[in-house]
Amino acid sequence: MPERNTENRSDVRLQHSARIVLEDFEGGLMYEARMVNYSKKGIYFESDFYLVPGIEIQSRVDRREKTGKSAESRRHVRKPCAIPTLIEDKKRHVRGEILDASQGGVFIKCDQPVPVGHKVSLMIPLKKKQKLVVRVGEVVRSDSQGIGIKFQPHPPHKSNRS
Repeated sequence: MPERNTENRSDVRLQHSARIVLEDFEGGLMYEARMVNYSKKGIYFESDFYLVPGIEIQSRVDRREKTGKSAESRRHVRKPCAIPTLIEDKKRHVRGEILDASQGGVFIKCDQPVPVGHKVSLMIPLKKKQKLVVRVGEVVRSDSQGIGIKFQPHPPHKSNRS
């Protein structure tokens, strides 16, 4: 059934809800948003972040929408980001960029695939805190898009109680 143009716009706005990622070209910042509808000439989206009027941005549909997995089905909410990282396994070092992260894992864009099942260490520089975080995990996804790593739980803290 064709969409009706009840607003008398030059182009019909099609209702479609999807998670999108917005990238600010000037600052290189990435924001999460929700597309509400679109037409031939643009999209309407809503975001919790203030975007300066006139700023140039690029938008893309969040790749998790294509797979049918929603953020609600994950144990930990993922946040988009763009953080350089170094992935180490027993044989090599691979440079990559973390595209989204949560308490449970990360998705990393990288040129060299790392096979599913490999145990890896990630070195993640945190600019705001000026420190290097090292996390250990297992590759649970590996394809042309990059790799998904599920973090291993932190070892329990030992107490010195006697």
